[in-house]
Amino acid sequence: MNTGKFISTVAPGAQATMRSRGIVSSLTIAQAALESGWGVHAPGNNLFGIKAHGWSGATQILKTEEYVGGKPVMIRDVFRVYDSWAKSIEDHAAFLSKNSRYKNIIGVLNYRTVCNRIQEDGYATAQGYAQDLINLVEKYKLYKYDTLPAQTCIDIPVQGEIIGEKFKVSGWAVNFSGIARVDIYADGSRGLASIRSFSERPDVSRAVNPFGWYKYAQKSGFSHEIPYGAIPSGTHTIDCAGIGKDGSVMWASKSISIR
Repeated sequence: MNTGKFISTVAPGAQATMRSRGIVSSLTIAQAALESGWGVHAPGNNLFGIKAHGWSGATQILKTEEYVGGKPVMIRDVFRVYDSWAKSIEDHAAFLSKNSRYKNIIGVLNYRTVCNRIQEDGYATAQGYAQDLINLVEKYKLYKYDTLPAQTCIDIPVQGEIIGEKFKVSGWAVNFSGIARVDIYADGSRGLASIRSFSERPDVSRAVNPFGWYKYAQKSGFSHEIPYGAIPSGTHTIDCAGIGKDGSVMWASKSISIR
């Protein structure tokens, strides 16, 4: 597998664990590449060479190179076995996040800091381990995967509470760069509103931003009352476009019936 294919294969899992476990994606991808030789040497789908000490799952015995007193030594040890690379990535993140000695990398965005700390914490014995990781991140621009996808959501039901002759469209939007505005449309083309003022949504912050990756997630809520006359009777789609300060857009849609 070439490097590009390898990166595109493991990146989604790395970004998923960045959201769920607080481990920056570039570290996960770089470690997977370095430890497995770009997927060539990953027996049992073990991309990270994690040993099976305290592991209740499937195992395998392998020879591996470690550094003792600064010199490489081949040893035999028991390693974990996974059903897939995706499972290996999930377990790698769980392994780091549950081990107190790696707590200084959780929620840290700077890849150089994280690469240096994971070596200092004793993940690997090779003296140049941190620099090897940094070199991979920079050569292949793996830091671009440290920008998580934007999210936009419309609350259910879209009608919300009816006030007079209006219905309410509300929801939330988060973007790694921050949210510039939320544009509301009917059926993708009829412009209804453009919202630039956002409300407190601590529930959103707790759910999607436990490690603080998304700027201003705490204040991510939007709400707008739309006159019924703005949309003719019948079934329509309400579309909300969360537009980030970097210009990126994430859409959300819900159906609504106007009677």
